[in-house]
Amino acid sequence: MTAAELAYTQSAAAAESADELVMRELSQVYYIASRIRDRLPQHVDLEDLVNAGVIGLLEASRSFDSSKSAQFKTFAKFRIRGAILDSLRELDWGSRLMRRRGREIAEATARLEARLGRKPAEAEIAKEMQLDLEHYRKIVAQLDHLHITGQQVVRTEDNCETVDLIESAPNLDDPDAFDLYLKAK
Repeated sequence: MTAAELAYTQSAAAAESADELVMRELSQVYYIASRIRDRLPQHVDLEDLVNAGVIGLLEASRSFDSSKSAQFKTFAKFRIRGAILDSLRELDWGSRLMRRRGREIAEATARLEARLGRKPAEAEIAKEMQLDLEHYRKIVAQLDHLHITGQQVVRTEDNCETVDLIESAPNLDDPDAFDLYLKAK
């Protein structure tokens, strides 16, 4: 066997073993993606997380060094989770600081609600967080801009049919209802 044939045989065997590693760990991708999905808002699709996780798994299979003492499953778990979190960070409009501030406000509000037995006022929340009221309001305004509007709207008056928001937009080619009324008179 020539050196080229030997190298080809070895690379084909390595590719086959890498494919086997990837196929064996695909269930781990779904598990990790579903665990992360449980802590996210409704608009985040599980399939998007799984796709990012598969990319992380493929990267793990390419960069895994079997001569090290780590198992591929353990190595891949961190790469899968990291790839999913990276994809979420790319989609997120808010910085980590803003998200942390949002959690701090929610925690302060919950503490005050438990202590006061009612919903606290803005000034009380700001005082609890040791912020001046103006700074607190600025943070809340920034957090409000991070929320995404739902893509579904109710089409009928009995609230039983929902459609995509874009489908409910008026068609500019249709005649205006007011103009039709005036022509009918």
